[in-house]
Amino acid sequence: MKKLLSIVMVFAFIVSLLLTNAPFSEATETMVSSENQMLHFVMQVRWGNVIDESENIDKANFDGSVSVSENAKVSLQRTLLFEKHNEDADKILSKKDSVSWTSLIYNHYDGVKVAVSSPADNNIIINTVAGSVTKTAQELYNLTDQYVEDLGDGREIVINVYPAQKNSSFFLKIFWGKIDKQEYNERRCAAGTEGTARCLLPLLNADGSFKIDSGGTLNLIKPLRFESPDKIESQSDTAISWTSRLYGGVDGILVNLKLDADELDDEDTVTITFNNHEGEDKFPKNYSILDLYHNQYTEDIVASGYGVAFQVWKKANKHLIRVKNKMTVYMIEDGVKQPIPSEEVLASQGLTFDDVEVIEQEEADTYADGDAINYADGTIVQEEGAPEVYVIENGEKKHIQDPNAFTSLGYSWRKIVRVKSGILGLYRSGVAMQANSIHPEGALIRVAGNPKVYVIEGGKRVPISDIQLFNARKYDWSKVLVVNENQANKFQIGESLAYPDGSLLKAKNGKIYMINQNKKQWIRSADDFRKAGYKAEKVLDVDDSTLESFKDGLDVVADDIVE
Repeated sequence: MKKLLSIVMVFAFIVSLLLTNAPFSEATETMVSSENQMLHFVMQVRWGNVIDESENIDKANFDGSVSVSENAKVSLQRTLLFEKHNEDADKILSKKDSVSWTSLIYNHYDGVKVAVSSPADNNIIINTVAGSVTKTAQELYNLTDQYVEDLGDGREIVINVYPAQKNSSFFLKIFWGKIDKQEYNERRCAAGTEGTARCLLPLLNADGSFKIDSGGTLNLIKPLRFESPDKIESQSDTAISWTSRLYGGVDGILVNLKLDADELDDEDTVTITFNNHEGEDKFPKNYSILDLYHNQYTEDIVASGYGVAFQVWKKANKHLIRVKNKMTVYMIEDGVKQPIPSEEVLASQGLTFDDVEVIEQEEADTYADGDAINYADGTIVQEEGAPEVYVIENGEKKHIQDPNAFTSLGYSWRKIVRVKSGILGLYRSGVAMQANSIHPEGALIRVAGNPKVYVIEGGKRVPISDIQLFNARKYDWSKVLVVNENQANKFQIGESLAYPDGSLLKAKNGKIYMINQNKKQWIRSADDFRKAGYKAEKVLDVDDSTLESFKDGLDVVADDIVE
């Protein structure tokens, strides 16, 4: 079955690439309506020595920003590399409205991923000290390959765009109750327990409603943590109302906001009402739809000790999904779904089909469409029947020039991945690897006679602190290259490697966190852990200093209905 699935995936991948790489035509432009549609996409911007090997490794200032017009929105999804060279370099200065940064480049690149919502005709400006790019949202949305702005001296601005559907949608979790993690208490009153320790908290009447005022429609996916007498009173494609009683903890709903590209603008709102908490500057209260989406998380006070929170809900990074009754498997990363063309590519990323979750098409449509996943950086590949051997780096194939180069770089003939004829034609060609070349991104190296292992990341040699972190990163010990001191010393030593997205880490006090987008998310309770589908055997015990290296993210509150 897995072999058949791999064949189907490869075929679907090749067909999609042939369609995606079709020449630009005027027909594409006519897809935009006269109302200047609101377009949504994720954009990756990299600057510096992005393509091929560095021609100039002297320090270069790339301070800059991504900015949009007043009636558009841009927000930071994540940084790419951003290493701390000094106190002022490589910092994010603003995360929304205008995403801005300081950046110093030596022999590699920095970058950002941003989410953009903009009318099609409006300009998006990527500006750096070393050069800039200005394009309309429609021009960016239509890109079918990466855009390269050559800045000279071997440096570039490189843009990749991952479009969402024009009539896009997103899932929104709305929780009310004890949303503050310092005050959270999951005790509830069960029938017959009034007056007991479970009912020390006062009753909160949280009856209310949620409606979309304009710009689209909404669909109730499910109530969250509703217990008797909680219930949904009414629902339509514009409004939902409920009965909710709280003695601590939270209730909530998960909704799908379906946006109308022709009608949506930055003034469209949703309204939440709590029937017993009306009044000026309280409730009912309106929230901009685009602000909710780009803020990712918004909260307000409802009553003393109680609040309401809006959270844009997506699968965690590295999560694998498949749409019901369809064969293509995707990996989720930064709100983008990326098709996986074969089981071999999946394995090179340290993932397996056992981790695939089957979802509905409605949920899959909330993610932007991304490029197919490549073989992991550092993978050695060779097409069937062909003599050439390549190493993969940043979506490029780099020809290893001859057997001497192959052995000098520490590669093993036994570790070559054989791929079907034609597959490597889908990769761009990079600079050939020679005996004196530096190792590419993703290479695992150690110096002969020393067990310390490093990964090449961002043009630096980054230490891997211990075997637990090595395994959490899903590295393969058999792929560690043994090199000499001269080869290793071509790289500066970077900061220690962090635990990857999806890791479950347990603090000394017993709290468990999930790592997502380089932040730690507290899993509030054993119920939340279980209902979110996590497995106890995957929890790793770590020092508090490890957790302190991550910023706090949103709490993990399970989506399941409490029976």
